Amino acid sequence: MIKLKDLITEVAWTNKTLNMAALRRIPISAPIMKKVLGDITVGSFHMTDATGVDKIKSLVGKKKSLSTFTHTTKGGQLAGGGGIKTQGGILFSLEGKLMTSSFQDIMSAPDESGRRWLHSGNFEGMFGLGDFDIEGHLGKNKTWKEKYSGSGLSLGQLTAMTGKDQAEYIKIYIDEVTKLMVKNKAKIKKAFGQKITKQPKGTIPHWNELIVSQIKLKDALLLTGTPWLNDMMNFDPEDFEKLEKKIKNIITGNLIISDGWAKNKSAFQKFVKSRGGIVS
Repeated sequence: MIKLKDLITEVAWTNKTLNMAALRRIPISAPIMKKVLGDITVGSFHMTDATGVDKIKSLVGKKKSLSTFTHTTKGGQLAGGGGIKTQGGILFSLEGKLMTSSFQDIMSAPDESGRRWLHSGNFEGMFGLGDFDIEGHLGKNKTWKEKYSGSGLSLGQLTAMTGKDQAEYIKIYIDEVTKLMVKNKAKIKKAFGQKITKQPKGTIPHWNELIVSQIKLKDALLLTGTPWLNDMMNFDPEDFEKLEKKIKNIITGNLIISDGWAKNKSAFQKFVKSRGGIVS
């Protein structure tokens, strides 16, 4: 269970965690998912840009989550060197502890503490963990029933509460949803606890999503000729050497540099496929 004193600190600097609980999102932190899925190590990939390297470094070995992939399409933006939420250009192969896995992008969203949240629709109808089921379970908690009235409180009312009450609200919500997830862990593991090795027939997502924690960075691919690299090198060529050095210092394997824009797609495909990924 999470500690109330930790959440009091959290809500002091952000309302995002409170928003997620109020919207009945599903928390998938490392401690929660270890109870649900167990200890599963997977290999996967993450695309970032020069500004994201320091962030990736800060996650190595930590319980904070990272969204990664094992499958993408030849015509997708990842295969062309672009990132999903960054400009792209730097591809890492990594190993981490699996928190959840899907054949498509499940649109996970982090709060500022590093905890990720999923829309409850991802669980609805699969094993009884939709909004209605969550409300029913929350209502069984005496403190919740007496103080927070289930979903009867508006977001405005929640944000007007003291930090201590907000933290208690979040704690009860996360603890109770965790109990539901542990109760349904066999079904959750079957649906979200496997490394994706192929796409289901009839599906055409451009990439899948695996959320991992406690990552170890292995190899890296630097895709030259991408827009952000062109801008960097035109501004200061020395920055490219600094970037190479920074990447080499955080990986345990090799840094591979593709030879220009025309070869990036083939370099990407070779890098991913040779490390157990899928490019279809």
